[in-house]
Amino acid sequence: MLSTSSTLSRLKQRKSAKKSKIKDVARGPLLTIRPGEQLTFNPAPVRDEDPSTVDPSLVLSLTNTTDKKIAYKVKTTTPDRYRVRPSAGPINPGASINITITLLSGNQEEVAKDKFLILSTELGEVIRTPAELSNYWRRVPRGNIVEHRMRCQYNLPSIQEMEFKWIREHMLAMSKNLETVKAHSASLESRTYRLQMILRIQLFCIFVLTLVCGMWLMGWIDVDGVEGVCPAGQQSNAAEHYTKVFNHTPV
Repeated sequence: MLSTSSTLSRLKQRKSAKKSKIKDVARGPLLTIRPGEQLTFNPAPVRDEDPSTVDPSLVLSLTNTTDKKIAYKVKTTTPDRYRVRPSAGPINPGASINITITLLSGNQEEVAKDKFLILSTELGEVIRTPAELSNYWRRVPRGNIVEHRMRCQYNLPSIQEMEFKWIREHMLAMSKNLETVKAHSASLESRTYRLQMILRIQLFCIFVLTLVCGMWLMGWIDVDGVEGVCPAGQQSNAAEHYTKVFNHTPV
């Protein structure tokens, strides 16, 4: 009984493994598509010069396996969430084209619900402009169009990657704050220097004014403002000279 149950469990595991295995290549009657079944978006690596969020993208390769010119067109159920370049165009016989699909910023948890549709058909006319190609798609019978559907998946970053990204973002913010502090510090130093110079000039003026007033009160400067030294016999103390100055009347 145990051997039977173990055998059944192994068979279930093999079936689930086969179901979970994703084809890397899908070969159709007109195109070979890589990847084949699923568009898997991985978090973009953080750049050293700019650790901000970068939109993840992938490359979808289409190869024309026929001897005729093929027209293709890429459609999605959520066009506002993706940027597809180029989304439509011709492919020469035996040639390949790489299509860049970018997952734009938004709710990345909803990516698994999105679907892509690759349309291809033989191009029996000479197409020169995108408008002519768009018009051609409107006239192609539905039976001549080959459809290939693809699902989407977004691989969430690991805890280590999220922590690293958080640290880099905060380091960038701290670096910007440090530059701001340095700028304010330089401005403050400049203002402090100017204030010091003004204070020194004011102190010097006060010193000179005090010296002049002291010389005037001590009689080293005459009453009329003429600089000179009075004779020694005419010197008096500061109080007497102060009274004399204010009681003086010109002859």
